[in-house]
Amino acid sequence: MRSDLPEPENPVQPLRVIEQRNDHAAEAREAGIEDLVEFRAVYTREVLLHVALAGPEDGEPVILLHGFPDFWLSWAAQVRPLVKKGYRLIMPDLRGYNMSEKPREVDAYRLDRLGPDVLDILEAFELEQAHLVGHDWGGALAWWLAEHHPESFETLTILNCPPADVMEKTLKSRPRQLMRSWYIGFFQIPRVPEIVLGRADCAALVRGLRKLSTPSAFTGGEIKIYRKAWGRPGALRSMINWYRAARGSILEDRPPSKQITIPTTIIWGKQDLALDEILVEPSAARCEDVEVHWVEHAGHWVQREAPKFVTEKLVDGFQRAKLSD
Repeated sequence: MRSDLPEPENPVQPLRVIEQRNDHAAEAREAGIEDLVEFRAVYTREVLLHVALAGPEDGEPVILLHGFPDFWLSWAAQVRPLVKKGYRLIMPDLRGYNMSEKPREVDAYRLDRLGPDVLDILEAFELEQAHLVGHDWGGALAWWLAEHHPESFETLTILNCPPADVMEKTLKSRPRQLMRSWYIGFFQIPRVPEIVLGRADCAALVRGLRKLSTPSAFTGGEIKIYRKAWGRPGALRSMINWYRAARGSILEDRPPSKQITIPTTIIWGKQDLALDEILVEPSAARCEDVEVHWVEHAGHWVQREAPKFVTEKLVDGFQRAKLSD
């Protein structure tokens, strides 16, 4: 984080947007989109977040939420084609990731604390609505936002992630998914996961990226950028705290989940080794208006493994909002 960006001091603070200079230049340059992307520091009501922006300011806004262990660069392959179509892309480093602020307490990473960050970003940029896209943990957050704040979003697009309640029920009832999710239990151990993941310049995380995706999904230069993001002070702890906070919410009684009322698109790479395709049917059942698209030869990082297909389905999903009016 730049030294000239003061840390938020109060639990509740006014929304502000500050122009950035070259903090993320290497990230955008490695992805070949430095001519399209600009960056802002956004003070939400709780934390300071770094946000990548691309596309015309008057374009239809699209907010794209990355997952674990990602950051805004997750969407690099979608930037140029979506900008060409006139969309305004808003891609935050979510709370705890890369250059964004990293609260220490586990409860700071509950979905009901993370969701307001996204709503604050929309308000800070004076946007009433946006198309909402999420992958992995960003998908879980997008499901939560669409359920609790549908008025703020025109459409919902999910990449390889179920709603939190569907994941919880499946872990309890389907041993196959429980075995695939072994790392969730490991992440509950204090301090040890941070040590293990941080060894040898985050070699375990690099192996995870490559195991869960096709060989061409991440370039060597991008892996270097990812290692730098993971190596920032407090980053590994904060990223893992998303999982620790989720376990706390699982143990609580929760009201019945609401149906998702906005037009929804689910895109799922069938070769995902972490999230089984059995999660898709109950996820789709949560939606009143849903289309499901399978990607046969893609794994968990479907937006990188099948970028043209994913971008096409993103645009199709955005346009469904107009058709439903």
